[in-house]
Amino acid sequence: MFKLIIADKRYSSWSLRAWLVLEASGLPFEEEVIRLYKSDTAERIRTVSPSGKIPCLLEQIGDRRHSVWDSLAIAETIAEQQTDLWPGNRHDRATARAIVAEMHAGFLALRESCPFDLQRAPEPVDVDDTVKEDIARLCSRIADGRGTGRHGEGLFGAFGIVDAYMTPIAARFRSYEIHVPPVVARYRDYLLDRPAFRTWEAAALIER
Repeated sequence: MFKLIIADKRYSSWSLRAWLVLEASGLPFEEEVIRLYKSDTAERIRTVSPSGKIPCLLEQIGDRRHSVWDSLAIAETIAEQQTDLWPGNRHDRATARAIVAEMHAGFLALRESCPFDLQRAPEPVDVDDTVKEDIARLCSRIADGRGTGRHGEGLFGAFGIVDAYMTPIAARFRSYEIHVPPVVARYRDYLLDRPAFRTWEAAALIER
């Protein structure tokens, strides 16, 4: 049994990514939420995460507790047990991994200008050219994947790690009413209509 330590569902896009991967895997897991911006937040996180950050995946192995404290490392750990979370074709798999790595390390302008907040009422915001470049690059990645004619609604067929990583982007597109091409809009709606995301969002909307 895994235990996933996450932050507020309203704010934590990285927690959402790890949680969606676990949900898609079908593996049993428990979750624990450590609320952000509380007097004991940092102390509670340090007790479970060597990096002092969450999400963090815990697995009890005998009398030893094993911790994985990064969302991408969590995804790879789960993929080792549920291999269809990455595309079967090795070229698609390499491309999917490149997209996820790019997501993990990049698009900082979009993140800073359009913070992840599932309680934000949809409303447009003015963005600079750097943010527009991030949006254009994301739309290109999505259009390239969706234009291949693969079976399934994810970027590489069935929902997988790359789609889990794209889901917070879809939520930002909606929250900030970012205009995207029709092919991207269909993918956005697919991600946000999935039962797993809707379950997460319902919990996020009642957080106080």
